[in-house]
Amino acid sequence: MPYSIHDMNRAIRRRLKRIVHKDKDANYCRRANAMLLLYEGYYKNEIARLLQAARSTLDDWIQRYEIYGELVR
Repeated sequence: MPYSIHDMNRAIRRRLKRIVHKDKDANYCRRANAMLLLYEGYYKNEIARLLQAARSTLDDWIQRYEIYGELVR
């Protein structure tokens, strides 16, 4: 997979933080927040619980991010 959450540069992290704080689409914000929490070292189970998302849904978000390198609206 060409993109890795653990290799996120500062610009991408800043863009994700801006999405979390400013975007009106709640689901898009949840996906951005999930990627940031993963980068910070949280476990998938913790993130799923915090964001009230199924673990399989979180895995789908991660897979899409790693394939496309951006969050898909």
